[in-house]
Amino acid sequence: MVNNAQKAGYTTKDKDYIDKTREAYEALTDPQKEIFPEDTLAMLVNIEKAYIVMVIINQIGGLEYTDQYKAKIDNARSKYDALTNPQKELVKNYVVLSVDEQSYTRVDEAVKAIDNIKKIKYNTSTKEKIEGARKAYNKLDKEERTFVNNSEKLLQAENKYEVVKHNHKVAMGWVASLSIIFGIFALLAVVYVILFFLCNKWIIIDNKPSRVLVLKKGEKVTRVLKMNLLTTYRSESEIYNTKEEAMQMVK
Repeated sequence: MVNNAQKAGYTTKDKDYIDKTREAYEALTDPQKEIFPEDTLAMLVNIEKAYIVMVIINQIGGLEYTDQYKAKIDNARSKYDALTNPQKELVKNYVVLSVDEQSYTRVDEAVKAIDNIKKIKYNTSTKEKIEGARKAYNKLDKEERTFVNNSEKLLQAENKYEVVKHNHKVAMGWVASLSIIFGIFALLAVVYVILFFLCNKWIIIDNKPSRVLVLKKGEKVTRVLKMNLLTTYRSESEIYNTKEEAMQMVK
């Protein structure tokens, strides 16, 4: 009968075999129990304990993303881990527990990864969070995805990141353009200063020598450019080659 009970232990449908075996053993007299094979009794105990765990596993039910469902999984895992190795071998629906644990873990990882996406910025941290959440979500099968109640947040985050990315590129384009423009102006300023120092003349302004750049010579007057970018006109005699010459004309 114990062999029949062992066979019954492979499923949870024929508990009668286990119960009848236990009843038969308990019906023995004490002298009979003393000569009852210890390994056979140990097998009965193993089957009984394995069967209890099998029932607990079957009671987990279909996948849910709730605290109650997680508690069922944890309880089944705890009960299974408490068994001896021979008892564990008799738990023939262990694969159910394993699959349930994996499914719940995948859903939990996806939900938490999405929740971990906070303010959308164009940086490596945000990009990695969004990509990690998408990767976790894509690992789920069709049924598991139905339990991810924040999947819409992931889509919104992905779309918003693309907008932020586009705006950043546009801004960087403007920065690059402005940098080129400022660079050109800086170059022109340098050239302007160099021209003033290499090709300059001097005139008297407010009784002080002032450096100028000759723009255009006329028959009577010459147009010159002051360092403040304003132009003025002077006769040839009022334009000097050196500062010293101009100084001599200062009253």
